Amino acid sequence: MIAPASERALVFAPRGRDAELTCKLLATHGTEVARCARACDLVTGIRDGAGCAILTSDVIDRDLHRELHAWLAAQPPWSDFPMIVLTSDTGATRDAAFDLGNMTILERPVAPPTLLAAVRAALRARRRQYDARAAIHQRDQFLAMLSHELRNPLAAIVLAAEPLAERTSHPVLINRLALIARQANHLSRLVNDLLR
Repeated sequence: MIAPASERALVFAPRGRDAELTCKLLATHGTEVARCARACDLVTGIRDGAGCAILTSDVIDRDLHRELHAWLAAQPPWSDFPMIVLTSDTGATRDAAFDLGNMTILERPVAPPTLLAAVRAALRARRRQYDARAAIHQRDQFLAMLSHELRNPLAAIVLAAEPLAERTSHPVLINRLALIARQANHLSRLVNDLLR
């Protein structure tokens, strides 16, 4: 299941007209966008499940870097939050934010089609992450149901064979009931190993 906020792009560019122009461009082309006035708005938007973030390199100060790094490091294993950084100096930006993970660095001035393509790719990647998480959840539910459906009949077979073996003195029947119990226990161990 896709989180509704995962289709939204956050824009954090408090200086100049970058935020205004980026928001206008994305909204015009059908992308839901939220403008962040402060760093805490950006971090809150990311925590709330936004699809990607677009920020300018000049806002990545030590505090924001530390906060983003902490949040990104604490992401669940399925998550790899995408960020797009607009910069005038790609080398300095790469050095300052190399450890933030899934980052696309675009050198300014950015052509509108390039920015649109980068945002769409980031949102598509995020959507796939949510889809993968949903598929894993469905698989886990299926395995839990399968485990239950397999273990119940095996337990009944084992429980039915034990009292019969105790009540009979016929050697052939005793051997066959012991075989049933052994094989049912073996199958039960296999199911447990497979469905862990």
